[in-house]
Amino acid sequence: MPRFRLILDLDQLQLYIFTEPPPTLGNTDEVSNLKAITKEILDSLNDLMRLKGAVKVLFTLSLCVFLCIKIVEISSKNPSDPAWGDTGTRAGRISRETTRKNASCLQRPDSHRLSVLQRARLEDVRTEPFPYIVIKDALPEPIYAALEQHFLSDAELVAETTGSETQRMRSNYRYSAKADALLGLKKQSKIKRVPSIIREFAQYHTSSQFVHEVLWLFRSKLGEYRPDLLRKLHDVVKNGEPNWLASPDKNSGKHLIKTEVELVINSPVYQSPSSVRGYHHDKLNEIFAGLLYMRKKGDHTPGGNFQILRCKHECRKVPENAEIKRRLGIATTGRHEQYDPKTLELDNEVVYGRNTLAMFINSPVSVHAVTARPKTKFARRYINVNADLKLRQSEIVKEEDCLKSGTGYSCRDNVDESDSFQLTTSEAVNQIVGLNC
Repeated sequence: MPRFRLILDLDQLQLYIFTEPPPTLGNTDEVSNLKAITKEILDSLNDLMRLKGAVKVLFTLSLCVFLCIKIVEISSKNPSDPAWGDTGTRAGRISRETTRKNASCLQRPDSHRLSVLQRARLEDVRTEPFPYIVIKDALPEPIYAALEQHFLSDAELVAETTGSETQRMRSNYRYSAKADALLGLKKQSKIKRVPSIIREFAQYHTSSQFVHEVLWLFRSKLGEYRPDLLRKLHDVVKNGEPNWLASPDKNSGKHLIKTEVELVINSPVYQSPSSVRGYHHDKLNEIFAGLLYMRKKGDHTPGGNFQILRCKHECRKVPENAEIKRRLGIATTGRHEQYDPKTLELDNEVVYGRNTLAMFINSPVSVHAVTARPKTKFARRYINVNADLKLRQSEIVKEEDCLKSGTGYSCRDNVDESDSFQLTTSEAVNQIVGLNC
């Protein structure tokens, strides 16, 4: 049975009726009748505002009792009707008292025919050692085949990265074209023409709608690994500006999140076996990253797999000191290794395969790596979708803020705020994703 809360504002002549869960009523005739009666009563308040003292209070109480009786009559007629679902409609105004809405109102956001998360399921999300998901055949085959057909050439990606059309490729090096070039935001791009499907793919995966999908998918553990993001989501909720959530434009000052899409290759390995990235976590203003692997046909080169690693104790990077790294046997250049491998253990390894997505929440404990590839003529090809949180360095969660919690971790926010407006992760994401609740 739904619960109702009535707020009658006599000063502003407004009536607010809130429900938990917010219903879509099946008996439309009764509801229309109630609305009509309420309107007539409120219209009469203009004359009754001349009432003073006890008379005014008595009239107010009588009106609230009458409306409660009518609502109970409607709801009791069909208490099991599925229309009393969790779809709901938004209340007239959002305030600190009304922002906490029922978590059941949160529905899966609308996806897109090009979304790499259209086949993602909540039950497939792994939460340890950090939140991640692996999806094989992430895109429908016709969509994937079209992206594969129109993927930019190796030469175009090298020219875009280096700014030169005559530059030769280095061995096992990262070359890419970023969203600003794919969306026409870059003034001096080397890419002469961006295929329409690539442009549309970039448009969607840099949109607030895609960020909604990511937040919805990872919401159960998001606050434990990125409390700094949760704090900023509070601001979006309080300010009531959901469209300010994300943008690919780095010059947009009002958006909370800078989104990115890159077409990437790791060039062929010309020399001895090597890895393009060692044991590391991404820069900590990045909140999530997704890698859609697009292995070329005929490429049977071993390696290039995505490793998900667990710290045996607390996750602590090796100091950026060449002598210390040499003593530990860690590469000082090239692989950007941040961790001593003896302090890590392998949790999962995602095979580099066509149409395979690996996505994770980035945090100080999100340690990952790429396995070495031997000498090969094939480039390692993928699309990278990610998002950076616009924060000062002092506001970003740090390694020392993340401690062991069972078999996972829990990170605390390093900014102490006395604001009493606090939401759980689900409530905050509810407000961002389900603003029509």
